[in-house]
Amino acid sequence: MKQAYLFPFILTYYLLVSCSHEKFEEITPGTNQVFEFQFENTDGNKQQSKFIISVPLNYIPKNEYPLLLCLHGYGSNMEAFNEIWKPATDSLGVIILSPQGNYKTKEGIGFGWNESADKMVLTCMDAAAKIVNIDKSRIYVAGFSIGGTFAYELIFNYPQIFNGAAALSARLPEYYKTNSIKFLKKKKFYITAGEFETDVKDDSNDALKLMIKNAILTQHTIYFNIEHGLPDPYQPEIKKIVEYFFNK
Repeated sequence: MKQAYLFPFILTYYLLVSCSHEKFEEITPGTNQVFEFQFENTDGNKQQSKFIISVPLNYIPKNEYPLLLCLHGYGSNMEAFNEIWKPATDSLGVIILSPQGNYKTKEGIGFGWNESADKMVLTCMDAAAKIVNIDKSRIYVAGFSIGGTFAYELIFNYPQIFNGAAALSARLPEYYKTNSIKFLKKKKFYITAGEFETDVKDDSNDALKLMIKNAILTQHTIYFNIEHGLPDPYQPEIKKIVEYFFNK
């Protein structure tokens, strides 16, 4: 992944989420549905990918819902990561959008994110905006490990779209440390690390210092006796994150 700013089709995205549609998808409340879409990689070649949309228990197609974009870690997949977030988002009336990573890992297990990921995810969001009625003022992104680093990148590069980011066990991009982040002052961050993942913990502490310096609202948690991940059971922690973003 690389630092970028605006892709031309981002204007299309805003038109899609701003306009009224006569009809959105009839998805059974509380369920998931898989959709396929095409995107262009950085070389201009068309590729096929897919994403999960998970609608909450109170889903009514004509109503607007807040959105949580969920980015899995290296070697995982959209199904596994979507399942982690669904119980919490169901109860708070939040739609989950879980894209599949845009390349298969070299180990052949799961997926990861590379330099085409920005373009892929924004195209995915365009597609999702035609399927469900998204409240564009309440779009957040959450990611684990490399997915969390990607979440940092998305809110930095597209602050006009995302209102907050959860970076779980994630490295902090270097440009956060060297560039001004004052433009993120009205955003919300949720940053976690395990006690024994030294480099990531150091980055999470650096991120907290930057957020405090710039008066950015941030929840920062170090999980004791944890390496790379969340404490078991993880659902109470996931619920805290979702409530932090979506409880009015």
